[in-house]
Amino acid sequence: LVIYDTVPGGTGSLKELMRTPDNLLKLLELAYKALVECNCNHDTHKDGCYRCVYAYRDRGRMKYVSRDQARLLLAKILKASASIRVIDSIKNISLDAMMGSELEKRFIHCLQDNKNLLVSRSYAHQNAGWIINTRTEPAMSWHLKAQVDLGVKEGVGILSRPDYVLYPLMQSEKIKPVAIFLDGFAFHKDSVSDDVQKRQAIKDSGNFWVWTVTWADLQEQGIKHVQNVMALGHNPDMKQPKFYNPFHDTNFATLEGSFRERNSFALLLDYLSDPGNKTLLWQKMAAAFAWVWLDPKKSQDTGAKQKYAYEMQENAPAYRLNALLPDEPFVFGGLLDSCSSSQQFIELAVVVPQQAIKSTTSIEQMRNWLRLHICFDDRYSQDDGYEAGFNGFWWMVNLLQFLPDMTFTSRKAVHLPQEAETVKMQTSVVVDIQPDESWAEILEFGLLSAEEIALLQSLSLPAPTVGYELQDDDGEIIAEADLAWPLQKQALIIDNQDFTPLFESKGWHVAFGPIDESTLQHLFGGDK
Repeated sequence: LVIYDTVPGGTGSLKELMRTPDNLLKLLELAYKALVECNCNHDTHKDGCYRCVYAYRDRGRMKYVSRDQARLLLAKILKASASIRVIDSIKNISLDAMMGSELEKRFIHCLQDNKNLLVSRSYAHQNAGWIINTRTEPAMSWHLKAQVDLGVKEGVGILSRPDYVLYPLMQSEKIKPVAIFLDGFAFHKDSVSDDVQKRQAIKDSGNFWVWTVTWADLQEQGIKHVQNVMALGHNPDMKQPKFYNPFHDTNFATLEGSFRERNSFALLLDYLSDPGNKTLLWQKMAAAFAWVWLDPKKSQDTGAKQKYAYEMQENAPAYRLNALLPDEPFVFGGLLDSCSSSQQFIELAVVVPQQAIKSTTSIEQMRNWLRLHICFDDRYSQDDGYEAGFNGFWWMVNLLQFLPDMTFTSRKAVHLPQEAETVKMQTSVVVDIQPDESWAEILEFGLLSAEEIALLQSLSLPAPTVGYELQDDDGEIIAEADLAWPLQKQALIIDNQDFTPLFESKGWHVAFGPIDESTLQHLFGGDK
């Protein structure tokens, strides 16, 4: 965190702050409290407001301002306040945000060392990164970017920042970008509940694949470090040609061989080289595995069905239960206690409506009917085998996410408030921006929402000044308005009603209230 004085020559404030560490820490505590207690925290679609982190003078940089990131940074500093020490120089502090950790460096080095890839630094594209060309398929190129924020704009319901995102340079609806997370076990073994929610939200957007690579994936060949349960709990009956062939057009052994002894990093390399074919192949593979995990006999057993329902209450968030415990007759299976196939750390459930298992169901329809859910037991991170289970869980998520109706979570996450229901994305209002640069700037920098812009334009109002600062005769700022039309001397104030008389004393007409049609009509008196 760099703290600097914006006044040329300085005001002496920083020197005063640094007289003792307590002064600076008190400032940071007050700032942290303001961020945590701000009312905008109640709105899941906001990451800050003018009461906490936004400043009108910084509206050109608004897209880089984040309340949540500020809160996390300050929390880390305050948590470490007892270990603050004086250093002689900052020259040894790395400022390369592109390479923030040893694991990230290792990831790049592994890409560069791969003989099938040509990796080069790039500064020509927006956000510097790397260009990756595949030697086996020269036409397939990727742009690798570090530390990309994914949120509402990208269709992601929970703000997150993957370590990297791979974007295909060849535009194709069939090839999705890949959000890559690098998980060192020591740092992520106790944060699985948070990680699963953010990564599920990225998958739910439908705009990205989400890929987790662990330190062990970069250090070791093969999958000896992985708890591999993919081959366990299969129902031999479901592999019989009369049951398997009507719903699958590739034999099971071929699909099983598409990932055999390939860890998460090796599978990522496979996707990079041939994303279109690998997407289709792994979609078929995920559907085939889901199919052979089904257990029609257990599904008819009343005791097993009751036990299965109990397991889902323990292993699935509330929003997922309707799909995993439908009212209509269904067949279930998986790696479950109710199917006598439960595994330590990783539990998996597959469900398909009974009506889907009929001769008229096509192969593609069956893929869409199948529902798969994986739960990782993250309650006992000190237990033997936990690390292998951790590696195995993310390996399975990477592979099975290609099934259209697939979710994943952890035992701790199931009982968190955020998992009580999915984050609903607001439908964006399509706004036809008039050829007026002021409107385009307001939308681009997020100064107003699309809905607010649509309202203002529907009332035929000119573009306002957002965050207007009223000055006295000496040029000192004495009041602020959320929206202002200086030529008309009209101002709208949302929160601070104390500013109203100051504007009125300067001959302004002021309305106090939210940005809605009633407030605007009152401000302009019906005269547009």
